Amino acid sequence: QSKQAIMDSFDSFLEIMNSMIFVLVGGALVLGIVVLYNLGVMSYTERYREMATLKVVGFKDGKIGRLLIGQNMWLSLLGIIVGLPLGAFTLDYLLKKMASEYEMRMYIGPVTYIVSIALTFGVSLLVSLMVARKNKKIDMVEALKGAE
Repeated sequence: QSKQAIMDSFDSFLEIMNSMIFVLVGGALVLGIVVLYNLGVMSYTERYREMATLKVVGFKDGKIGRLLIGQNMWLSLLGIIVGLPLGAFTLDYLLKKMASEYEMRMYIGPVTYIVSIALTFGVSLLVSLMVARKNKKIDMVEALKGAE
């Protein structure tokens, strides 16, 4: 094979790989939104009486929503702090295991970190806003009159 044919073959391989990566990232975003929303709703449901108590005491829906959003943002920050090094470790481990088949060095650029952090905070904020909207539907009397 000529050098140009090998280069063309490699370029088409990279295009296919990039397409697969975009599909996987899109799927991961959708999965992240669904999982975080379900966890947020479960957490909100467990703390429904607490939210109703805050409303009875005089907290506005916006303030309660900001409390929920702030909590989720701090948890997202903790997840990022733990997840980035673990992700890099996992990638390094996988590349070393595949070293006999593929010769690739690990390199994660700053743009990759910035995009992943921005997407994580963006998805977390979106889900937090969706869950925080439920504050407007709290029936204070109904939530507080029943005993657990």
